Amino acid sequence: MPPFRVMSFFIVEGCCHDQCKNEHCLCRNALIRSVTSECRLLGSYRRTTFGFTLENDMKIKLIAVMTAALVVATSGFAKDDGPHDKAIKARQALMQLYSFNLGILGGMAKGKIDYNADAASAAADNLLAAVSMNQSAMWPPGSHNGDDANRQNRALPAIWDTYPKITEAGKAMNEAAVGLQAVAGNGLDELKSAMGAAGKSCKGCHDDFRAEKK
Repeated sequence: MPPFRVMSFFIVEGCCHDQCKNEHCLCRNALIRSVTSECRLLGSYRRTTFGFTLENDMKIKLIAVMTAALVVATSGFAKDDGPHDKAIKARQALMQLYSFNLGILGGMAKGKIDYNADAASAAADNLLAAVSMNQSAMWPPGSHNGDDANRQNRALPAIWDTYPKITEAGKAMNEAAVGLQAVAGNGLDELKSAMGAAGKSCKGCHDDFRAEKK
């Protein structure tokens, strides 16, 4: 098994209606089985293999989890006026990947989502894959929130003014993600114990380097 299992496609409940022939498809009964299903997705048929099981109450609402490569590849479709807008879009999308996967893990840890070992492991794998990316091209000097030429973002100039302090926050996040990947599938108690480091690393970075939301 490869070190990271990045799940590319989820199917929205109800998207296939009666077009889907597979009784185990998420479109029909909100279950994901270890099967290959033929589903009608966005007006065309795609064959998608799912390697884990989610319970009924975990209704996945996304059609796709963006991988970092897809984010970068599609970021040029929209018009970019500022000199750093593509880089800002890329890092914002990457942060959404952090948030999405941490949301799954945090939801389980807090009891808002029923714990599922396979789903927890997958989310932790995805998180570690995301935080392990080389982000240097996404943070060019001058791409902070204080320059009106840039698209709206919350990155404070302190990121560059105090460099390499920001790298300490990045290292802490990477270590937390490694810890989560190691235990996420081992039970709810172990997941809960590992979430503290992840939350602390996020807060430390946001407190020092992210502007308040307006």
